[in-house]
Amino acid sequence: MKNEIGRAVLMLVSLASSAVWGDTVLLLTPLPAISGQPGQSVGWGFTIENNTSNYILFDGSNYCGVGGDPDFTDCTGTYTGVMEFGPSFGTYNDFIANNGTIVAPNGSLSQTFDATLQTGVGTYVIDPGALPSSVDVGNIYLSFQSFSGPPSSGDQVLGPCGFGDCEIFAGATVTVTGASEAPEPDSFGLTAIAVTLFAWMMVRRRKRPCASGRP
Repeated sequence: MKNEIGRAVLMLVSLASSAVWGDTVLLLTPLPAISGQPGQSVGWGFTIENNTSNYILFDGSNYCGVGGDPDFTDCTGTYTGVMEFGPSFGTYNDFIANNGTIVAPNGSLSQTFDATLQTGVGTYVIDPGALPSSVDVGNIYLSFQSFSGPPSSGDQVLGPCGFGDCEIFAGATVTVTGASEAPEPDSFGLTAIAVTLFAWMMVRRRKRPCASGRP
């Protein structure tokens, strides 16, 4: 029974984690729900589809807890849900910006996560003192700019967000496991979290206006 509930949870989180913004699509891989032991570095790969006639340059990523948005809130400090919206029991480090990630017009790009090579979206370093079975529910935000030619040309174009950065986000979760245990979904708690996350993202996507040149 718990295995069936666990699969349902992952399905709901996966639905929330395939994000579409205009003509840009983000999918976290291999799964948006990941797990690791205290002190371990875990993270996400990605597949990005660029269905536009412009080059897209990704210049940043953030992990924000529910209610956080790097455009409007601080997603670096430990999550409180009031002033700080960063990871609940770890530290997030951006990879995608440092790699100069560019997706060509009408193209796609996939990259696996590797903590050593620093590939993928970024890494979530779990605190050594994190308690097993802890779950951090949030979103991965990517910021990007559009260019009519290769970004090195400097020909930035007016995109759906105006000049400057757009952002796209996808749901993600991190579960802390014990030294030798695989994560076992809680039959009620994780289901409630996943359903709440999915509903929150759908409502936010519908209501979020385009203001100050941003979505």
